Amino acid sequence: MQKFLNYDGLQSLAEKIQDSYLPKSNGVFLLQHDTATHFERFVVPEYWAANAHLGACCGVVVQVAGKIYVLAPVQVSLPWATSSQLVGAAVSNYFDAMLDLDGKAKTAAIVDRYGSGTGYAAGYCNAYGNASIEAGKWWLGSAGEWIEIGAMRAGVLRAYEMLGVAFGGSQNSSTEYSRSNFWYAQAMLDWCQQISQWRPKTTNGPTTPITRLR
Repeated sequence: MQKFLNYDGLQSLAEKIQDSYLPKSNGVFLLQHDTATHFERFVVPEYWAANAHLGACCGVVVQVAGKIYVLAPVQVSLPWATSSQLVGAAVSNYFDAMLDLDGKAKTAAIVDRYGSGTGYAAGYCNAYGNASIEAGKWWLGSAGEWIEIGAMRAGVLRAYEMLGVAFGGSQNSSTEYSRSNFWYAQAMLDWCQQISQWRPKTTNGPTTPITRLR
């Protein structure tokens, strides 16, 4: 386990974390907020049961592609939006969607269009916060971000299992396909890692806020 002073310190120190720091066996950890000391720590998922009494889990940490993602330890079912509107540029090409790593900016644009409510995916992700990482630092992951995270699928699914949190494989993304549809990521399914454009924006789907430390 490694302690950090607070979220800002965690983010700063993440720039200095070497690949050897996070064990190459899986690269997936649980971010815990210590209730007594108010420090944050990374906990190996298999050790969570022995450390859960120290404080709440505030994220699933995923080291992949030179980045450190954090996935919220919750999942809800929400529509992409409350109505069908084209917020940004439509991405109709499969490979262009897979390369979209701009979920943070896309989430901001969607929230600007639909408002700060939590009844739709981007609004919920933008408003989500916990003891380690406050509201405003989370977003609805893009198709490409979910594909990157999906490369660590086995470790991520194991981490949520240790938490006792149901985690769906077909995640909402912030990448638009058209006025009516958006790309959703099947990166967490155990039989494939791909994206599909066939989810209408007003249809509910699994929604998990994400953020990045590096």
